[in-house]
Amino acid sequence: MNDEFDIVWSELAEDSYVQILNYLLDNGYRNAAIKFDDATEKLINRLRNFSELCPPSSKISHLRKCVINEKTSMVYRVTDRVIEIIAFIDNRSQHGF
Repeated sequence: MNDEFDIVWSELAEDSYVQILNYLLDNGYRNAAIKFDDATEKLINRLRNFSELCPPSSKISHLRKCVINEKTSMVYRVTDRVIEIIAFIDNRSQHGF
């Protein structure tokens, strides 16, 4: 039996992820874009086996928030055997997560 969680991305997660990568690439931060992409991939791979790796959001208790780097976090929720990535957020902004 496979104990790994399936990973699905919301449309907001896809859009916010691409926006971050595009911003970094458009502004000459190629290495930062690569690091962000690598860190996100490693985090998602860890979540496949440890769905509660990151703490619950302080604003919405059924969501969890992982810090990817000093500027960006990833918000997700767990249902059954699925991890849904909700969004990528700027840690410095006022957000609902």
